[in-house]
Amino acid sequence: MGRLRLLVLLFGCGLFPANAYSDVGPFAVPDFNLVNGGFQFHPVLNVAGGRQIYGFSLEADWTGLSGTPRSDELRLFSLLPGGGAASALSYGGTATGNPFRFEASRFLAIPQGVGSGGNWTLAFANPSIITSTASLTNVSVTLLNNPVSTYQSDTTDGALWTRPTEAFAGLSPFGETRYHKQAFTVNQSGRYDIFSSQGFDGFVFLYAGAFNPQSPLQNGLSENDDGRTGPGSSDAWLDVTGAPLELLAGTTYYLVTTGFNPSDSGAFTNYIGGVGNVTFVPEPSSFVLLGCLAVATVRRRGR
Repeated sequence: MGRLRLLVLLFGCGLFPANAYSDVGPFAVPDFNLVNGGFQFHPVLNVAGGRQIYGFSLEADWTGLSGTPRSDELRLFSLLPGGGAASALSYGGTATGNPFRFEASRFLAIPQGVGSGGNWTLAFANPSIITSTASLTNVSVTLLNNPVSTYQSDTTDGALWTRPTEAFAGLSPFGETRYHKQAFTVNQSGRYDIFSSQGFDGFVFLYAGAFNPQSPLQNGLSENDDGRTGPGSSDAWLDVTGAPLELLAGTTYYLVTTGFNPSDSGAFTNYIGGVGNVTFVPEPSSFVLLGCLAVATVRRRGR
C-alpha cells in the first residue's frame, strides 16, 4: 500500500515551509591572532551562486596568549555580497582555554537569508579582548544553507499571562502581558536556533512537551529577552543551562512570544532554523480564519 503525504501550506496566516539543506564550504582561514579587540579580516571569498545562506559554522583551535581572553565571546562577522553585514556569536570555554577546540554553528546569523553568489569577507573579533591576546589556528568556516521556517503574528489581542523571568527563575513582577503561542515539531533531532524580530520590546519562551499559561515555569527549555539588536529582537539559541539548543524529533514544542512589560505588544516575525525541517502545528481555529487559504498537496509513492 502506498504512502500518503499531506502538506498543508497556510498562506495568509504567515506559515512558510523550509528549504532543502546544501551547505557551501568549508573554507580554510589562515591562522591569526586577536589583539586588543581589533578585527582580523580574511581575504574575500568568491562563492558560487545557487544557495540561500542563513548562517555560519566555525571550527578553530583557540589558545589564550596573554591576559584573560574569553573564548565564549568570539564573534564571526561577514560582509555580504551586495552590501550589508551579518554577525554570529560563537561560543566555547568561559576563560582562556589553552587550547580549546571550537565547533560552533549559528543557523540564523542571517534570518532572512542571502544568496551565496558573490564576494564574502570574513572578520573575527572578541569584545572581551582589551589588553589580552589569543590565537586561532586550523580555522574553517562553512556557509550554512540550513532549513529555515518563519511565521508572523501579532500579540495585540492575545491572551494574558504572567510571564517568567530569565531562566524561568520566577514570575515577572511587572504584571500580565499579552502573548502568542505557536506549536511546532522537527523532523530531525539536533541543534536549532530561534530568532524573533518584534515591533515592541519582546521576550520569547520555548517550552518542550506541553505549555500551560497557568503554570509558566513548567517545561521551560529556552528563553531570551533582548537579542542581537537589543529591545525588539530575541535570540534563543541556548537552553536554560547555557548549552546549545537541542530539539528532539517527535516532541511538540511551543514558542511563546510576549512583551517585557504589560504595555509591550504588537506584530512580530519568528524564525526557526537548524539541522532539520520544522512543521508548524496550527490551532484548530486557524483553519477557518478569514483570509487563510489552505493548499493541500498529495503525493503517493509506491503500491
